[in-house]
Amino acid sequence: MAMAAGLWAAGAQGASANLPARELAWQATGARAIDLQLAGPASGAVIDAAFSSDGARLFALTARGDLWATSDLGETWVPVAGGAEAFRQASGPRDSSGADPAATSLPEPQAIIQQHPYDARYTFALGRDLYRSTDQGRSWVNLTADGAGSVIGPSQKAIAFSPLDPNLIVVANSRGLWRSVDGGLSWSDLNHDFPNLPEMKIRQLSDGGGLRVFLRGIGPAELNASSAWEPARDPRAESWLQALAALPPGDQQRRSAWPLEAPPGWALSYRVWRNGAPLTTDLTACATTSCDDPSRHYISAFAAGSDSQPSLYLGTSDGHLWVSSDGGQTWRAAMQGFAAGGAPVNGVWVSPQDSRVALAVAGGRGAASGHVFRTTNGGAFWDDLTANLPDAPVRAVAANAETGSIYLGSEAGVFYTRADLRNPGPATPWTELTGNFPKAPIEDVRLNPVTGNLYIAVAGYGVFGTTVPDITDSLKVLNAADLTARAAAPGGLLTVIGAPVRAARAANLTAPVLASGPSDSQIQVPFEATGPVLDLALETRRGSTRVGIPLEAVSPAIFLDGDSTPLVLDAASGVLLDSTRPARAGSEILILATGLGRVRPDWPTGVAAPLENPPATIAPVSAYLDGAPLKVISSTLAAGYIGVYMVRAGLPSILNSGTAELTIASGDKTSNKVRIFVDPGQ
Repeated sequence: MAMAAGLWAAGAQGASANLPARELAWQATGARAIDLQLAGPASGAVIDAAFSSDGARLFALTARGDLWATSDLGETWVPVAGGAEAFRQASGPRDSSGADPAATSLPEPQAIIQQHPYDARYTFALGRDLYRSTDQGRSWVNLTADGAGSVIGPSQKAIAFSPLDPNLIVVANSRGLWRSVDGGLSWSDLNHDFPNLPEMKIRQLSDGGGLRVFLRGIGPAELNASSAWEPARDPRAESWLQALAALPPGDQQRRSAWPLEAPPGWALSYRVWRNGAPLTTDLTACATTSCDDPSRHYISAFAAGSDSQPSLYLGTSDGHLWVSSDGGQTWRAAMQGFAAGGAPVNGVWVSPQDSRVALAVAGGRGAASGHVFRTTNGGAFWDDLTANLPDAPVRAVAANAETGSIYLGSEAGVFYTRADLRNPGPATPWTELTGNFPKAPIEDVRLNPVTGNLYIAVAGYGVFGTTVPDITDSLKVLNAADLTARAAAPGGLLTVIGAPVRAARAANLTAPVLASGPSDSQIQVPFEATGPVLDLALETRRGSTRVGIPLEAVSPAIFLDGDSTPLVLDAASGVLLDSTRPARAGSEILILATGLGRVRPDWPTGVAAPLENPPATIAPVSAYLDGAPLKVISSTLAAGYIGVYMVRAGLPSILNSGTAELTIASGDKTSNKVRIFVDPGQ
């Protein structure tokens, strides 16, 4: 069976050399710029810009600390290693002394004065707007203001002057890079192809089917008809901001930059608020230690289940993880197995089927910091799933509860594994996805588990999407009795895990679908099936999938219920045997099983066995208790059931009290071993 897609985009850290890889086709979703009704498309903040001494290249230092260079005024950009230090070396010394301070009247308080190095007539001032003076700063002309505000956006950070053309200037500000070829009288943008979108979180699929995102410093945005991002209404984000606005100033400062999807009326700062009242004390490290910078300590991640009594999970920016099972009234720290090493908890995912199952990801490095953790019991214990991941901060997590697929976005890329999202177990290895998307840190991941569409937010570049074989690649066909990958047998029951099955065929025979749920389906193997391999064609919502599994004349297995209790009954009363109702010496038991093969007389596939005189198995069946043979009285189809067999066996008259190991066998095939409680009786 093919492994579902894994995912990785190589960042500065690089991936492990031995990490398995799989390549997918990616498509960019949306432009690299934002339509804010300015002089051109906008991008993320740029904190400095300068031309090289020969004027051949323009350098731009982004708020992320990334350094970019262009030699064609923004048509193409190339990354430059080294960040701020490389920028200082590339741009060389700059004179920012400007006009005579005694004669200068600042156009704005705290404005920065910059003298034009190649045209002594002009002095510039950088504030919220850009100003120019022709009299050494005694008077100023606003070059960027109009009736709606600055035409190039607010907060001018730097101005670059071309040594080749004194009329060519470039301004860096909170909305990107802006160019003027006439000394500031008119403006155009350099952002259209600049990979500098603000930091992004993928919020949801909008009603129209497009993506909605949240951009740092801008807010909710969606794609317009030109595939550019533009601000959009997001009632949930607005509600979140309104709730924060009612909190004390300290709480407003100490909170996530992103709207956290909390229940209505809730606000999350460094504590939990509901309807204007605090539910908790400080949940960060500031509650127990001194905080040099309290604004760095806040609730950074939150997720709630959707079941009737959901568990709630929240993480903090300093590595704490808290769980509530009573609607937020009380919280307990996640301690057993969870070790973020003080690094921020960047994301939490909760299974929509069972909120006791959750994943948490952290943003640390080093041996003291795990990157991915799983709980299957509501936060009491956590398994570290980091395994072979590169040692890089993880920023986001998405998962498919039906298939066990997990996707991570990290500073080293995005990664995939398939794990058990129902039960605890060992960590599984991670796989990288390669393909045609930029090599940059991944800021977010979002999976549509129904369609298999996976979206990633690549730092600076925006959203890329692909269709991962999340469902069809992960289909598991298991024995329905004990959910193991044993051979199939004519008339037996199989469970398909990973997607609801609509129809099934085995070669030219119909394999009836007896039940089809969101995450698993049950089918019966036709009694007429022959050959060494059962070639199944499974129709799911994603199309047709072919799965081949071994086929044997018999493949016995004893049924287990959801708690792994064997379905073994007392023959006299029909009561299920357990610790409170043990099997008694000298009594008869009924063993429910599957995989015992064809019966006599022949019985049609997909039809419940008759209540009287059910067909008997053709192949003889044996039963054993602690290795000793039992007397098998009968072996037939279970009356009223499809694909289920019933073996009646007699227990010996002398038994030791406690538990005993029960198995059945047919031919040379032996079933799973189950334990039953026995009582020696009087």
